[in-house]
Amino acid sequence: FTPYVAISETCGSTGGEIVCDGGNPQARTVCALPAGDYYMVVRGNRPDDLEVSMSTSEPGTTPTNDVCANAIDVSAGGTFSGTLLCAEGDYDLSCEWRDNHDVVYTFTTLEEQDVTLLLTAEDDLAASLALETVCGERTSEQFCQRSATVNRLFRSLPAGTYYIVVSGEYEADFELEVSFGPPTSACDGATVVTETGVFSGDTTGGHDDFRTTCGGNGQGNDVPYLLEIPYTFDLNAEVTSAPFDTVLHIRRVCDDQTSQILCDDDGGTGTLSILELSAMEAGNYVLVMDALS
Repeated sequence: FTPYVAISETCGSTGGEIVCDGGNPQARTVCALPAGDYYMVVRGNRPDDLEVSMSTSEPGTTPTNDVCANAIDVSAGGTFSGTLLCAEGDYDLSCEWRDNHDVVYTFTTLEEQDVTLLLTAEDDLAASLALETVCGERTSEQFCQRSATVNRLFRSLPAGTYYIVVSGEYEADFELEVSFGPPTSACDGATVVTETGVFSGDTTGGHDDFRTTCGGNGQGNDVPYLLEIPYTFDLNAEVTSAPFDTVLHIRRVCDDQTSQILCDDDGGTGTLSILELSAMEAGNYVLVMDALS
């Protein structure tokens, strides 16, 4: 059941609508509404019961960083408290399914660095965080994820100016933590494999460093293994146990997504994965234990 709610200055006419939105649940704040008489129209995609609550408060103000031109500079790093209250929906993000409320931050680096962004939203909001090189341009997105908590490490991010867009379907508060560090590789400290064996690992508390061509692009935490094989070999890599939907993939170069050789999502038992390759050339490879989400 999907309810729709409209606030209008004129009853029965779309011409007087101030806002109209749908969702279940749905929350919307109309900021600084002038004194007067208004109509709230509620409808649904089918007959069903619903509950509507409405409250008034002192008029809010639009956040200063509501648009790109007023993006807050977070180049020094730190924790920043923000709100989507009274923010307009100005920008289109690939991980949002409609235009929502959004605010913008920016940072500039003078050299290659690791950058970590941690977004934590309140009021059960599944917020979106996007990193762009051109503010407001969806085609410049380096990353976009929607979740109650978004924790992303960008390894060896090239020097330049970047924009962080925080977006949500209703106006909740949030905290954005930004930190910088020396550049690293996703394979630093990875287990080296030189012969047949059984290997155990744990993705808990890890990072989502790798992208794939299968399994929803492998958007969960991942663990790499470095294969260093000095002779031609056949590879059989199978996930035999995991409490999540696994994605297994192999590539030639750790930090180069285009070097992927093969990817498998559910080729094994249930949601487990398996890779089978014949006559692999001697050399170094990166085998990645990944997750669907």
